[in-house]
Amino acid sequence: MDFYISKFKEPIDAINKINELFDIELSKLDDTFVIVFDMNFVRPFPLCYIAHGIKEFFAIVKRRRPDITFKVRYNSSQSGFSYASNMGFFKFISKFIDLGRPPGELSGSQNYLPIKLESFSEKKRIKGIFLEDGAVAELTAKELSNVLVHDNNELKNLYNYLLRELIRNIPEHSNSDIVGYAAQYWPSWRLSEICVFDEGRGIFNSLKSNSIHAEYIESDQDALEYALAPGISECFAPGGENLDKSEWANSGYGLYFISEICKQLKGSLLIISGASYIYQKPNGQRLYGDAYFKGTIVRISLPSTVEFNVEQMLNDIRRNAEKIAKSMDNTYHSASMSSSMVKVK
Repeated sequence: MDFYISKFKEPIDAINKINELFDIELSKLDDTFVIVFDMNFVRPFPLCYIAHGIKEFFAIVKRRRPDITFKVRYNSSQSGFSYASNMGFFKFISKFIDLGRPPGELSGSQNYLPIKLESFSEKKRIKGIFLEDGAVAELTAKELSNVLVHDNNELKNLYNYLLRELIRNIPEHSNSDIVGYAAQYWPSWRLSEICVFDEGRGIFNSLKSNSIHAEYIESDQDALEYALAPGISECFAPGGENLDKSEWANSGYGLYFISEICKQLKGSLLIISGASYIYQKPNGQRLYGDAYFKGTIVRISLPSTVEFNVEQMLNDIRRNAEKIAKSMDNTYHSASMSSSMVKVK
């Protein structure tokens, strides 16, 4: 059987293509399964999402139908093929595919970061074993934002904030030590795309681990909705007060801040966890649908054409967020320091 994949540009197209892959009836497969790649133009999120989906599909098929042989077919003259090869796409699917570089082998350039898998515990060993996870996340965020942003301190501080909040969610909620990421900046479009992911337990299982939230969260879709609301945290305890007063306290505001930033700057946000996604368009409208991702993956796309002040924007978002949280049950009523400010350095 030949399965064609050409959806490497738009995020929802990539989601639908992987849904098609998992809809295949394994009992009807031939002895040989061929993935055919059409890669005229590719972007970071589809690369990460499609590679992860194919990898998971291969693993499932190998358990249920070990007799099946997998092959890949491609057109090496396509510009997207060489990009995907250098981004680590093929080796992320399987180290046995003899194409391109492994994830993380190339360091990237001024405008792109290849797929990389990074261990929190290993980074602590290198940078300082007593660092908190939030501090480790900030180190990685600075490294990424320095590549994606040039000569614009406000934008660099903003990217620092966005990436730090996404990355520090992983050890706090996913039970995973590994963060994956990839990114691209297109100078001619003044547009960036960032993809951050983990292969942990997912948002649903994270929130459900708290019996307070388990009473009303019944699906991956519910979990995503609540994760985007201010003050909803796995760590919530009755009383509404966060007893952890440290800089890196978890207060459940990070994703809400990120969604509001994307809305104000006319960017887009996509979150997939488990079997569902929420896609927030540049106008703030949200689309919902089915997906497949073992863990959680977030995609942010932002233009660099809107003028803004980071401190003022975050202060405005914080005031509104805390007002909303106080009107809800089972929420922290105040955002932690790390979720409500950007360190300007």
